Amino acid sequence: MLRRSILIALVLLSGCYYMQVDYECHRDGTVSVTPYIVGDETLAGDELYEGTVMAILLFPEISQNYSPQSYYIGEMFDRKIVYMFKPKRRVKLENFSVSKDGSYRFSMRLKLDRIKLGDRADDVVLVVRAIMPGRIEESNSLQVERDTATWSLTRRQLKAGVNLHAVAR
Repeated sequence: MLRRSILIALVLLSGCYYMQVDYECHRDGTVSVTPYIVGDETLAGDELYEGTVMAILLFPEISQNYSPQSYYIGEMFDRKIVYMFKPKRRVKLENFSVSKDGSYRFSMRLKLDRIKLGDRADDVVLVVRAIMPGRIEESNSLQVERDTATWSLTRRQLKAGVNLHAVAR
């Protein structure tokens, strides 16, 4: 369900908005998955609203599993609208595990063969954050802050394929 939602969102994305997915990993081995769609209010506001409403209507499981919310971030000329889908429950995912040595592991392989590169190949279209239940000791993310690893992925990276990895204690 989640991978299908990410693929649908990426197909719809233009340079005016991107998707973010937070994986909040818990000590009991469960994960809270929170997808966001973030768009420029001026360039994508109406289109983003319509797309979000249509997705909720077309996929009833969104309303069953998430509480959709919207809010604004940024200042006057750089104002963005954010649609957040807050999860109603935690889930078990194969992307997150608790090891016998007490470490927590997050890993994910993303490859989208059909994504079009065009002249916006290096625009960020997907941000993935792994929020771990301990301090991150190892990650291939360029941005790590205490318990959070963030990957900002471009169309080019998604087409080539990328492995995300973080280990925390």
